[in-house]
Amino acid sequence: LVLTFADGPDPTWTPKVLDMLKKHDAKAVFFITGTMASRYPDLVRRMVDEGHEIGLHTFNHPDLSLQSKDRVDWELSQNQLALAGAAGIRTSLFRPPYSSFSARMDNRTWPVTQYIGSRGYITVVSDTDSQDWARPGVDEIIRRATPERRGDGHIVLMHDAGGDRSQTVAALDRY
Repeated sequence: LVLTFADGPDPTWTPKVLDMLKKHDAKAVFFITGTMASRYPDLVRRMVDEGHEIGLHTFNHPDLSLQSKDRVDWELSQNQLALAGAAGIRTSLFRPPYSSFSARMDNRTWPVTQYIGSRGYITVVSDTDSQDWARPGVDEIIRRATPERRGDGHIVLMHDAGGDRSQTVAALDRY
């Protein structure tokens, strides 16, 4: 399993997620937004210092299928600058906002993914979505985050920002 978290860092919830990962000696990939990385660089440094991977999730979290190539480039470059300023690193990992499964890519989103790939990025989507953003309860988050077929590799989508993530943190402890 690859645990991934999107939309942060958040000053309330990201430390709790990081504490839970540390408690269970687990690593994750955090897809951060540039606006949040600029506000909370200490959290980005903590992610890196604790051995987690970092990926870009744009600067402002727009739907990239509705943006020009110039805007896509701006979102990526500004996010890289925020990451470099916060932790002194760059990344080639990218997750588009409002994405989940590769099978849901369509004629609007696939060309953006191809373009981002041509810019040197590896796009990471999920095949297991906890839907924790909807706050369906701890048991339901765990059920949704658990792959149906055990033994296969899975990329699990969770969130460390974007509202109350207390259910996510509690689910992560049991997960």
